[in-house]
Amino acid sequence: MELLVTWRNNQSKSQQVLTMVNALRQQSFVGLAQRVCERHGYSDESEFAATQINQPQIPTPVQKKYFDDQDLLFICDNLDSKFWRRLGVRLGLKLTDIDKIENNNIQVEDCIMEFLVTWRDSQSTNQVPIMMNALRQEKLFGLAKSVCERQGYSDDSEVAPIEINLNQKTKPMQGSPHSSSTVDAAYPSSTKDTLQPSSSTHEQSCMQGIPPEDFVRLQKVVSDWWKKYASIDMLKVLIRQFKEQVGLVNIENTNSVMALFSLLKANGLISISEHALIFEAVKICRLDGVQSDINKIKPKFESFKLEDVEIRIFSPYRQNLIRFGKILDRSSITEIGYFYEINEKVHNGDPWLLICALEDNKVIKENSAEDLIKTLRSNRMGDYADILEGNQ
Repeated sequence: MELLVTWRNNQSKSQQVLTMVNALRQQSFVGLAQRVCERHGYSDESEFAATQINQPQIPTPVQKKYFDDQDLLFICDNLDSKFWRRLGVRLGLKLTDIDKIENNNIQVEDCIMEFLVTWRDSQSTNQVPIMMNALRQEKLFGLAKSVCERQGYSDDSEVAPIEINLNQKTKPMQGSPHSSSTVDAAYPSSTKDTLQPSSSTHEQSCMQGIPPEDFVRLQKVVSDWWKKYASIDMLKVLIRQFKEQVGLVNIENTNSVMALFSLLKANGLISISEHALIFEAVKICRLDGVQSDINKIKPKFESFKLEDVEIRIFSPYRQNLIRFGKILDRSSITEIGYFYEINEKVHNGDPWLLICALEDNKVIKENSAEDLIKTLRSNRMGDYADILEGNQ
């Protein structure tokens, strides 16, 4: 009650009902929002102006370096709950602090909000650049882009040079520097190795950014090569790792590699400063011949070597799927489809379409292919099972 009274006393009377209804909508309290409307004489909440969540309270951002409460709420609303503990460690919180926050709150949204406020209040300078770097490290490129735009930047490269927060000279929570092992403990994951920063010369080059025209040429060179020598559906199997960010329907409806790159770019997964994903895809899919064409993009990639690329973004599960698809022959594809009642018209003898169908039918899912592995072994297809387990 005290919160509501305090808020009301600091809010213009003409905006109180509108602001409250918008806030209730944002928190999915649709029924309560409707009752508030009716109590104040509105027959339907659509009588209000189009929903712009509490926009009158938020000043137009002009390249801010600091976060207010509304900014943190925006991050809270858009952060996938499975990443909050790991992001907290990236930002300098100790695991004991994170555990305490988790024990103090029932709802995960409250945990996220408390950790964000705790971090912000301990970070007196460069809040936006530090947050951007942490989001990049966690591969949350879509959220990083949204935060960037909200803070008044047209591109995340304007915020700050890309730095690794593990090495930054900012004040960590409770005076405790954290290590990569602490990050791993905060968020155990079978794909944790794909999220760690790389020290390779190639990846350092990627992180420095490239001229926009070279970025376009890189996409075109790889796209042209892919069109001649590989299947776009193989690339789609890889890109499905990001289906929650990009949208599975969008991936499936894309019919060219350049269009896929545009989709990734629109969702912040590749950019002039974050293009390692392209090189990783080329290496995983074994398009080694494209290296000579990439070397023609001078001077940035004149000395580029595919063998120097470290796989950091794509999970071991995705890499195993590509290896699995590459060794499947027509009879094996038909047989596996038969096991799971996948009509041949669905996969048409194509290994990548079969893999997509297996994922769509939830036979396999991110980091889990146990059911398929068991089926393969029981039907004397152990070599395929070994590939899926990463044993070959």
